[in-house]
Amino acid sequence: MSANQGRAKRFTAGLSFNVLLLGLVSFLTDFSSDMIFPLMPFFILSAEIGGTAFIFGIFEGARESTSSILKVFSGHWSDRLGRRKDLVVAGYGISSAMKAAIPFVGSWPDLLGVGVMERVGKGLRDAPRDAILAEIAPVAKRGKIFGFHRLADTLGAVLGPFIAFLLLDLLGFPYRQIFLLAVAPALLSALLTLFIVERRKEKPKTPSLRVSFASLGRNLRLFIVITTLYSLGNFSVLFLLLRTTGVGLTEGIGILFYMAFNVVYASVAMPTGVLSDRIGRAPVILVGYLLFSVMCVGFILFSLDWQVFLLFLVFGLSFAFVNGVERAFVADLSPRELKATALGTYHTFSGLAKFPASAIAGFLWILQPMWTFTYGLVLSLVASIALLLYLVRSRRAR
Repeated sequence: MSANQGRAKRFTAGLSFNVLLLGLVSFLTDFSSDMIFPLMPFFILSAEIGGTAFIFGIFEGARESTSSILKVFSGHWSDRLGRRKDLVVAGYGISSAMKAAIPFVGSWPDLLGVGVMERVGKGLRDAPRDAILAEIAPVAKRGKIFGFHRLADTLGAVLGPFIAFLLLDLLGFPYRQIFLLAVAPALLSALLTLFIVERRKEKPKTPSLRVSFASLGRNLRLFIVITTLYSLGNFSVLFLLLRTTGVGLTEGIGILFYMAFNVVYASVAMPTGVLSDRIGRAPVILVGYLLFSVMCVGFILFSLDWQVFLLFLVFGLSFAFVNGVERAFVADLSPRELKATALGTYHTFSGLAKFPASAIAGFLWILQPMWTFTYGLVLSLVASIALLLYLVRSRRAR
């Protein structure tokens, strides 16, 4: 076997049919989503919708919280049923249908309703889908598998904004036409979920939801508290898009910066997953929390266009060090029969914190954008200290 063949075999190890298919589904879903949602700050603040930065914060927070409330239930349902696929198919289908409605909304309350329903689909699908990935991934490859999945959907999140930029800035398409074009990849992703291969198995004897929470274990519950604290200050990256216009850049340039954010995220997501397999999850996550703090400090101190661009890249690094690795760590800490319940609980508490995070960020933005970044800085530093203490305690216990 040649050296190149050996490297290729090591790269593909663990990448089964379901992993590759779910990666493609996520790629298409994020391609569609990121043709739409990077334009949302500007669309909501436009005259035809009539919103404000605070309304945008409510919009983002309500969407995230809606999906998060459902994740713990969908995860537990899939554990009790012994099946994941049905919920995954339904979730992607609902999201696709709601995206098809976005081009036709007439006001921000209409947009809020459609946006919340779109997140209902995400709430149904995420925990069962992550449980499918966790169950087929060997423990030694789990960080790699989740990193690959983050890589796939983030590649879609790179292509989506780029196409949106071409349509908006170079071809002059209005927002609604861009939203309409984004429906096609969303529908295709929903159709592909029908081909997920799920082995039939006996319905497991899964305890009630209340008992399942208690069965998650002290270490996992403590880690979820820390991730929730971090999420409370981790406002949407779309607020950074608002900042680009605040320093005199065009909407199109802001979308390109957002694309660069996703390029960094996509490039680093899988390597950070592999790194966490080797040195442990908590140290990698801690670096991600601190990078978010650095980004907040940067936006407080700097406002030149190239500085703003670099801060988007730092935020991309932060996402890569946190998102996939947190999920892998939750899977590591959870009992085998409660993977989806544990992942759903993690998604729910972290996501519920997103509503006050985005609402507070939007309110502070109206007063002074720098206050939004100060708020994020304080919460991320507190979460970093809590995670460091958790890491020290875990090592002492071992």
